[in-house]
Amino acid sequence: MAKGKISLGLLLPTSAHKGTPRFSKILEMAETAEHAGFGSLWVGDSLLRPRIDALITLAAAAARTEKVKLGTATLLLPLRSPVLAAQTISSLDHVSNGRVILGVAPGGEDSKDEFDACGVPFENRGSRMDEQVKILRKLWTEKNVSFKGKFHNLSNITLEPKPIQKPAPPVWIGGASERTFKRVAETGDGWLPFDLSPEDYEKNWNQIIALAKAAGRKPSEIYPSVYLYTSLKPESGKSGAADDFYIGGMHASTLSTHGREQTYTSPDELIRKISSFADIGVKTVVLRFAAQDPMGQLNACVKHVLPSL
Repeated sequence: MAKGKISLGLLLPTSAHKGTPRFSKILEMAETAEHAGFGSLWVGDSLLRPRIDALITLAAAAARTEKVKLGTATLLLPLRSPVLAAQTISSLDHVSNGRVILGVAPGGEDSKDEFDACGVPFENRGSRMDEQVKILRKLWTEKNVSFKGKFHNLSNITLEPKPIQKPAPPVWIGGASERTFKRVAETGDGWLPFDLSPEDYEKNWNQIIALAKAAGRKPSEIYPSVYLYTSLKPESGKSGAADDFYIGGMHASTLSTHGREQTYTSPDELIRKISSFADIGVKTVVLRFAAQDPMGQLNACVKHVLPSL
């Protein structure tokens, strides 16, 4: 990958370890991030954890912003009907005037209860997602779509309106397994792995590119991005205003839900980490602030990190 200017993305804090996010604060963060120069806004997806719906959040953010890309990081696509998902994403592309990035993943072991709750078999979820991506693209670009697969069958279906983006909204694939590398190489418009080191990223990216070439694709067809947890050290004398951001409790730490301890990084450390990804050709770094004060974290990033990128 060739080194280039890197774009920052912000994961909007739609989930809480305890309590519920104040939605007005989420939209305030979206506006602040766009005005400060972030290139994209992102939302996570889960059903049985405290979280505001991903696509509803992006629709609201679309109405409060003008230029930033709006993405899912990542949508559990296998839980959804591909026809309903295609219609919703197409509508969101219209609401946002063509700014949608659909990040998808099949889900890990921690999402099994969500599959059970939705009546969707947990097994073969990756193959189900592969089939769904094919259906989405057909519905977004063709009329009178018929499809016969292992999990879904369609007969003479036409979805209107088609998305604004042509030929279709980009589909970025999350994960860092061997199967994911093959999936990205063969069908992905982008790769969005979670919290990899720059060294592991470069090694895995080279593997993806080799697989893509073997499949007859050009490396330029796949967009390199990464999703990182971070928490900037609080400024001296300042504490996180979590009570103002969360209703009914504090967001103790996003990291706690992943079995990690709270750690902090300095702005210089974060700048170096982002720059190391830029050096290997990553084009977008999505930041998830894992701390009690999301707005304070964003403001610190705008003040101390963005000017150096």
